[in-house]
Amino acid sequence: MRCCSFPRAQRGLIERRVEGKIKLYSRKILIQEEAKDLLPNYLRFLEGVVDSEDLPLNVSRETIQSNQVLQRIRRTLTTRMIREITDLETKEPETFATFWEQFGVFIKEGVATDFESRTDLLKLLRFYTTKSEGKLTSLADYKQRMLSDQQDIYYVLAGNREAAERSPHLDPLRARDIEVLLLSDIMDSFMLTSLRDYEGSNLRNIDDANLELPGEEAATESSISDEAFEALRSRFTAILGDRVTDVQASKVLRDSPSRLVSTQDAAMREMSRIQHLLGQESQLEPRALELNRGHPLIASLAERVTRNADDPLVLATAEQLYDNALLLEGLLTNPAAMVPRIESLLTAAVQNASETD
Repeated sequence: MRCCSFPRAQRGLIERRVEGKIKLYSRKILIQEEAKDLLPNYLRFLEGVVDSEDLPLNVSRETIQSNQVLQRIRRTLTTRMIREITDLETKEPETFATFWEQFGVFIKEGVATDFESRTDLLKLLRFYTTKSEGKLTSLADYKQRMLSDQQDIYYVLAGNREAAERSPHLDPLRARDIEVLLLSDIMDSFMLTSLRDYEGSNLRNIDDANLELPGEEAATESSISDEAFEALRSRFTAILGDRVTDVQASKVLRDSPSRLVSTQDAAMREMSRIQHLLGQESQLEPRALELNRGHPLIASLAERVTRNADDPLVLATAEQLYDNALLLEGLLTNPAAMVPRIESLLTAAVQNASETD
């Protein structure tokens, strides 16, 4: 039996299986040219030939899926393929890293869909993190680096790895030196709808409004009075309308001016994200906007609102901060719409610089 050839990944992530890669023989006689049921769908990238002496020659295409011999072959093949990939990871880590870049999304799909093999597949998962220095790391390695008082595994979702590294949600975790998984493709969200814990540690999305973190952190310093911030909060609420559930002062932001947080169940958020990324009919769940009272941009906006609540720069900046948050998370559907707004903000910045020269 030959069934361990890895072609280059050329098939779409959610695309239907391209059949014809596994040929089925019985005593060297071709039974099926396209034996798509011999392996689970997430191993569809494998190519090979299966020759069984136990399979009757007169088995029909209609009965092949229910044939007990085929079911046994499927289980055996799946176990063997996972074992061979595991051996590759153990004995040839550099080759496995190349394999992961090509086919890692399929392993994530298996974690989401194959409960029977999940324990073995979890060992193969690899992620970039805020501490992996551009290298892939396993969940086991992450667990070994967890802080002594850390119970959960934290992750952030974004449009790509660079965006994940810039996520405002990282502020409180950086302050506490907590490592975060950087997740940036659609299969991550699909996987997370069913993968909620690993070896006793819950996986936690750090965009959770009620996220509780281990360790102490100094309070955010603010130069904005309560009255000025309330005026700014009210103005942002009016501008953003039903796109947000609330506008509030952040207790955790340090380097970022704002972020969007959610109180929705994490699994529901991941499923909603999948639907949105696939272009299905779904609306973005309104989330709460947090503003960093200690950030110079927020302080300047509060000052502008105090002078003129209808300042057009406040309007443009509020819209831009909201879109920035969606852009970093890969959820902004029409980034081109930002261009006129960005141009107006640049014009105002240049004019202000000229007036102060």
